[in-house]
Amino acid sequence: MIFKRILAALFGKKVEVSPAAKSHEPTSQSSPLDEFSSDPWIQFMVFGSKPHGHSLVEIIDFSRGDFDADHYFVQWLFPNRAASPVNILAPVLTDLHVRAYQALPELRASVDLASAKFLAFLGFREVADGFEQIYDYEKGVQYWLRPLDHNHRRISRFLTFHCEIGCKDKAVALLAHLEGALAAAGLSHIDALPYWRAIVAKADS
Repeated sequence: MIFKRILAALFGKKVEVSPAAKSHEPTSQSSPLDEFSSDPWIQFMVFGSKPHGHSLVEIIDFSRGDFDADHYFVQWLFPNRAASPVNILAPVLTDLHVRAYQALPELRASVDLASAKFLAFLGFREVADGFEQIYDYEKGVQYWLRPLDHNHRRISRFLTFHCEIGCKDKAVALLAHLEGALAAAGLSHIDALPYWRAIVAKADS
């Protein structure tokens, strides 16, 4: 089952899944998945399709180097309402996706795992009161903690996605953590920071 494989890839061990999270495969009985199962993004996030050559399970297992080098999957992990200018095959976030996120625990679990992978790539993990550095933080910051980096655009996409899917609190908390890390490194002047602030502020309008 895709959900178990994702958990195993992320945490490196077998994980028992509760009955509430086991309805990933379509059945003859009516389920909330019926409305959404034909959507390409839902197929990728929940059913394990490979629209860009990699499944979600495979992406979770990427090394940092692989994660940094591949430029065509992040738009599938975190679609935005604005179409991607660099990946015309990537999904555009719609109201259907927002409804699916609200209705499907399977999708929310997959989004959480994708988010955890992205944050680990940056050197963070989510905790009860926000975010904290992980054990190899110094390796993670090499990919974004500098004046210019293509991963700044990925952070923008991550923040936008969470604001648009209905998880603005996560975007607000991550922005605060990024601001602190940038300030500690003497990089509060970078061009990306005002843009990240504008993404979060726009969600209030």
